[in-house]
Amino acid sequence: MMIYENIKTAVLWILILSSVVLTWLIWTYEPGYRTLQTDESEYIESEKIGEERTVSSLLLPEEVIVHQGDDTHWMQPVNHSYQQLMETIKTMDINNLHPISTARASFLENEFTGVELIFSDRLHEDWLPRLFSLSDETTKMQDVDRVILYEEENSNHAEVSIIFISAADEQLYMADTGLSVKSLKALYNGDNIRLTEVEVLELNETDLFYAKKYVPSETFSLANYTYLFNQSQLNQISEAYKRALFNDPDYVKHYLPGSLEDVYTDGNSMLSIVDNGNILRYSNPVASSQADRGERSVVEASVDFINSHSGWTGEYQLEQWRETEATDTALYRMHIKGLPVMGSNLNNQEYFTMELTRVGTHITEYNRPIYQLEGEGDLKLSTELPPYKEVVKEIEKSDAIQLEWVEDVRIGHYMEKKPSLILFTPAWFVKERGRWVRIEFESESSDDARDREVGQGGLE
Repeated sequence: MMIYENIKTAVLWILILSSVVLTWLIWTYEPGYRTLQTDESEYIESEKIGEERTVSSLLLPEEVIVHQGDDTHWMQPVNHSYQQLMETIKTMDINNLHPISTARASFLENEFTGVELIFSDRLHEDWLPRLFSLSDETTKMQDVDRVILYEEENSNHAEVSIIFISAADEQLYMADTGLSVKSLKALYNGDNIRLTEVEVLELNETDLFYAKKYVPSETFSLANYTYLFNQSQLNQISEAYKRALFNDPDYVKHYLPGSLEDVYTDGNSMLSIVDNGNILRYSNPVASSQADRGERSVVEASVDFINSHSGWTGEYQLEQWRETEATDTALYRMHIKGLPVMGSNLNNQEYFTMELTRVGTHITEYNRPIYQLEGEGDLKLSTELPPYKEVVKEIEKSDAIQLEWVEDVRIGHYMEKKPSLILFTPAWFVKERGRWVRIEFESESSDDARDREVGQGGLE
């Protein structure tokens, strides 16, 4: 009996000591991170497909209009003129910012000397300090969609003043600048600046505050560009996006291989590659469970999302952004040498726009082209475009478009995709009932091809 008790005591002590040792091992355990990280070549880096961009670099004006008394001209967006203009304005001191009445800005309806910057959509109030050196932080502006620098004839404080216009809120803000009249005129008198005479666009009456648009009133020329296109690279590019957009590409399943649509999913997100590998459509509905979007705009969130895989593969500008209670959207449009791409022979705007949707704080949809243009753009020819009055004549002869339905008019590139080349040709476009339509003239095409629909107009 005594022996049996001694054995039980020994076993109990063994169990107690084992428990103490195991507990000590657990408390003092350190994973072998150092061993895993000794070889730097083993690091997994985020996928880099193109470049990263800042929000301010995507906020160039849609149009720059030069006012010289009774002469009004469109500054063509060539030779990086809009980028250089915004860089100069960013260095300009702006002070004594204050709201003003519309009566004080009535001179804008008449003749003045200055530069008018028209943006395609409103600039969020939080972005303004990134674009302008606002020294006075006591006055907070609403969102702004138009900026005017003008020669101040009745002020002892500054030679050049600036007016910020918020059409949606019908607000105007004025400030002094450190710019001289000579420097103001230098903004549009450089050797690389090309000016085209314009007139005010007379369309249907609008309820928007100070919503003037301008159209060329004389014949003018713009350059055509040709880029190489390599179809064989699309598989490699789509693989790069797959690695970038899925948390663990090893667990991604591939459906419908060899068909017109390649579909990849990890059970949460879905990635579709369509149109012969040219277009990407990504969705992550699981991320939509959060309703609170936070304080960041959808533009800032979408830029960060694209930057996470260095996804800027060309010249894009912010076209539109919308925020609602349900979803937020941002649309970026491709530009070629400063001119927007407005349509194509493929009747699909996904070839030249990037659109992102946010629900809560997460990007839930991401649609974009993934092909990449090769080279700097071979310039061989230019296209001569007629004045706006000729556009009106074509519309009046058309059975497909009614002038009273036209919402907007723009100059942009028409994209023609061929097997190994992509051509960009300047053209007139009108926005009619939410869609952009290229206007072809009788000298360019037959009557039955005059008015071709080239894509939807953007976010609704």
